[in-house]
Amino acid sequence: MRIKKRLLVGLILLLATALITTIFPKDTVTAQTETPYTGINWMVSQMDGSHQPYGVFIPSPTDKTTPRPILFIGHGAGGRAGVPSAAADPQKWILDNGKNWIVVRLDYRGPQANNQGQFDPFDVIRDLEEVEGYTLDHDRFYITGGSLGGSDAYRLALRYPDKWAAVAPQTGWTDYREFWPHWYEHSDKDTV
Repeated sequence: MRIKKRLLVGLILLLATALITTIFPKDTVTAQTETPYTGINWMVSQMDGSHQPYGVFIPSPTDKTTPRPILFIGHGAGGRAGVPSAAADPQKWILDNGKNWIVVRLDYRGPQANNQGQFDPFDVIRDLEEVEGYTLDHDRFYITGGSLGGSDAYRLALRYPDKWAAVAPQTGWTDYREFWPHWYEHSDKDTV
């Protein structure tokens, strides 16, 4: 009796396995590539050889030949590079309007950039072209940011005006004589 019972259980398991593999065949379960691509990439700094992060949004990651504009976005003080979400502006605007722009969320070397990250956008451009293989439209690079990112947008616009199609700083310090005493100088504020 035990042998018949084991044979019956084995037969039921065999039939169940056959049914499951028929309903869910292995070749129809494939990994899907993420479109658009969002993530944190790392570039090598030409200034000091360090690896620096940047958040990136690429609406059509497999299209590497179409020249693309880049929108660089800098973070405020205390922030870091983040992963751009496809559901947030301006990425949503890019998707909704069939654009093929790349959005880069800069890290600027951490929460208090202090000018160390001024070359990082150019290293990101190099990384996207030489390492990732994308074709970029050098006549359409845009930069923006708020607070600290706004100050960096001002700085990069004034130091490298030929690199940007447009610059849109938001609430950034415009003069080091304003932010240095406020944030860094360790003297009595009344004498500043």
